Amino acid sequence: SSFRAAGARIASAGTDADWTTPQPKVDPVSIAALFDGIEQALGAVDLVVFQVPLAKLYAAERLGWDDWQAILRGSVDLAFLIGTEFARRRLAAGRGGDLLVINSDHASGGGAGSSAHAAAASALANLVQSWTVEWVGDDIRANIIEIGHIEGMDDPAFGLAAERGATVADSVPLGRLGSAQDVASLALFLASPYAA
Repeated sequence: SSFRAAGARIASAGTDADWTTPQPKVDPVSIAALFDGIEQALGAVDLVVFQVPLAKLYAAERLGWDDWQAILRGSVDLAFLIGTEFARRRLAAGRGGDLLVINSDHASGGGAGSSAHAAAASALANLVQSWTVEWVGDDIRANIIEIGHIEGMDDPAFGLAAERGATVADSVPLGRLGSAQDVASLALFLASPYAA
């Protein structure tokens, strides 16, 4: 809603959008078709916000190969396909753009039950840093926001903390969880000329 208030037309794999699509398949043809559909409905895409899906917590020794691949495919592989398709289209049009990835703070370190999620988050952080260097000369900005625990999210850490008689906010210096508005405000700043 913050982007809409700023005048953006929104295409989303979720709800509350001007143009809604189901979650795309993780393959180049599906991602190209996704962009084609958005451009036909709303015009050229000049900003992409990709949010890494939350992954279930699994003890590493109980994490199956299929689960491992699904977690990396739904984050790193999907982000790669979306980011590179976006960049190719902006480069072909001779125009800049903004790519913003909402990632987990597990990129900076792992945690109990998060081996696959942390590996994916770290890979994604390095991928976005590489994009930043590669595309900056073409006025395509790639930024990443690493978020911790956000109030109201279906975060498996909340249940784990409750089992231990604690709240996740107990470990936060401010004594509160982050909010969706905290993330939206930073995302709006990074997508704006103020962050140029």
